Amino acid sequence: LSFIDPLLRSDCWDVPRSSRGSPILKYACHGQKGNQHFALRWLQGVDVNPVMIKHVPSNTCLEGDVATMKIYLAPCDASVMAQHWHWDTIQWKKAKKHEKELHLEA
Repeated sequence: LSFIDPLLRSDCWDVPRSSRGSPILKYACHGQKGNQHFALRWLQGVDVNPVMIKHVPSNTCLEGDVATMKIYLAPCDASVMAQHWHWDTIQWKKAKKHEKELHLEA
């Protein structure tokens, strides 16, 4: 797992409750992980798309519904395509360096 931590942003993904179906919201970063603690889970090897996005405390994953345009927590299941995410651009090396500096390595 590689933890998601905004490098230059003040807003973070947040969940109001750590249960199935809980919506993903944007909220001011508080830096204490918990309900804002997300990590990438690679499906085809490190640094390669697609990835799953895991909410660490609840051991659930982000799932998207194209029809409703909503993102919510669901039990992690690599066979569910709605849980596969593709990043246009990601700074893998910068993210790994940041993890190391914050002692967040998995």
